[in-house]
Amino acid sequence: MIPRDPRIVRAVQLLAERSQLPYSPHAYLLVLGAIMQAIERPDHTRREHISAQDITEMVATLALEQYGPFAYGLLARWNVHSTLDFGKIVFELIRGRLLVQSDEDTLQGFEGVYDFRERFLAPFDGEPPFPDTPRIRLS
Repeated sequence: MIPRDPRIVRAVQLLAERSQLPYSPHAYLLVLGAIMQAIERPDHTRREHISAQDITEMVATLALEQYGPFAYGLLARWNVHSTLDFGKIVFELIRGRLLVQSDEDTLQGFEGVYDFRERFLAPFDGEPPFPDTPRIRLS
């Protein structure tokens, strides 16, 4: 779930405003929300490290759950175009002290985890953006 706590939202907004990176605060909240979901899973132990691959998968899952076929377009609008961008956001959240870095964390771990276009658009091939809306064929 994407954080809605006003204190967290405000902290993320301030971090995004001060950052040299081009990402929207919405992208930071999406990434942070995915990580928070992973931490809150019943099978997660406090000392368990969450890998870059796990984070990118969780972000994709949350984005698709929240935004469906619009996830790819929203991420592009937020200047997020690859899994490496998720990594840059994670490290910015670490720099802003909203996350803690472990010795295993590297930005390179986020590079090329999956093809963005494939991951966010493939589930909706052939589906209208609004499932209840019939397609209209223009001749």
